[in-house]
Amino acid sequence: MPNDEIVATRTLKCVTPQGAECEIEIGFSKPVKDAVSGDWCCRCLTAGGGLEPDKTMTVFGADSVQALLLAITTMRTKLKIYKRDGYRFEWIANVGDELP
Repeated sequence: MPNDEIVATRTLKCVTPQGAECEIEIGFSKPVKDAVSGDWCCRCLTAGGGLEPDKTMTVFGADSVQALLLAITTMRTKLKIYKRDGYRFEWIANVGDELP
């Protein structure tokens, strides 16, 4: 994320429905207060792996904790949609396909 302070990342192994393997990185920015709305926002990103072009989404919350938690929930939901379509994700530092 350009000009964002990334505070957490995770590399996942992705297995496509056809069995091809690749790696994707997910990440989250430091929550910041939005200058326009006054709400807190946190960006979440996906990069690599060819699932889609690298993508950044902005999630808003009432405070910094809510913004970060909603960004994590948004990412989990996005990965669950891919899993529904036959993709598998494994946390490279762990065994299994569930995201902790």
